[in-house]
Amino acid sequence: MPLPKLFVFLGKPGVGKTTLIQAALPTCRRVDVRPFVRSYEIGGVVPEEKTLAGYQDMYRYVGGLNEPVVVLELGTNHPEFNVQQLLQLQQKRDIHLFLCTASVETCRQRMNGRNFQDDAEAMERRLLRDFPNTYLQLLHQTSLHYHLIDLEQPLEETNKIIRAYLARLGIETGALV
Repeated sequence: MPLPKLFVFLGKPGVGKTTLIQAALPTCRRVDVRPFVRSYEIGGVVPEEKTLAGYQDMYRYVGGLNEPVVVLELGTNHPEFNVQQLLQLQQKRDIHLFLCTASVETCRQRMNGRNFQDDAEAMERRLLRDFPNTYLQLLHQTSLHYHLIDLEQPLEETNKIIRAYLARLGIETGALV
């Protein structure tokens, strides 16, 4: 019997993960790490040292889900921890990672006008992280399946790529955008 699927979309804030997931996998169970991290908010801001606790809570939650397909949306925080947790989940789920990339400037533009409540300094640190390179170095040492997805491309193009990949896996994704 095949393992249930876990599709993991990783990327910087504003890269377009949510938009892509909503377009390519509109009917699948989606879990975003942000609400888990936000539960550690103090005075309107989540201290960087508290973000790991949110990620831990999220992985406990995901580990208990029974749906045949789950979509996980992650930022770029805690690469070593994320890879370790995904390797553990690999015993229960068939995991497919999508490393979503776009320029820092594109991410900033896409974040413009959104209600991101993170402090500007923390957001800038997230935008300037060496992503996807940090993850690639870790993933090269594992058996996890991953794909680089350039979200500078039009959504329609990226959506087609994701849907073709999902179709090869036999995943029904709902109505096309």
